[in-house]
Amino acid sequence: MFEWTVILFKTGRRKEAGKKAFQTFTRNTYLFDKFFGRPIDKIEKWESSNLETAEFAIDYFDYTHTQENLTDFAEWLNRLTQTEQFIALADKYLEIYTRLQNEEDFETRSYLVNQASQLGNEV
Repeated sequence: MFEWTVILFKTGRRKEAGKKAFQTFTRNTYLFDKFFGRPIDKIEKWESSNLETAEFAIDYFDYTHTQENLTDFAEWLNRLTQTEQFIALADKYLEIYTRLQNEEDFETRSYLVNQASQLGNEV
C-alpha cells in the first residue's frame, strides 16, 4: 500500500494518492510514525493480521522521510496527515478498532468493520 501511495504521488495523481495514504494508514497505523521517525506508541486495538502490528512497522518497514527520493513525498504526506479531515478520519478509525478489540457480538463487530471500511470513501 505504501509503495502504491508513493507511485500515485510521483505520477501526479494526488487525489488518488490521498485516498491510498488513508488506506495505508488503515492497514498499519504505525507506518507513518516509523516513516517520519516518530516514537511508536502501541495502541490497544484490534489487529487482524501481524502486518498491522507495531512490531511489523518497526522490524520490516524500511522507508524514511530522509530518503533523497522521498523528500517531496514526505512533505506532501506530512501536510496530508495534518489536515483536519485526515485527523478526523484516523481518529474515527482508531475509535472503531479500539472498540473491536473487546467486542464479541458478531453483528456489532460486522457493523463496526463495515463502518471502518466506509471511512475510505470520505477521503
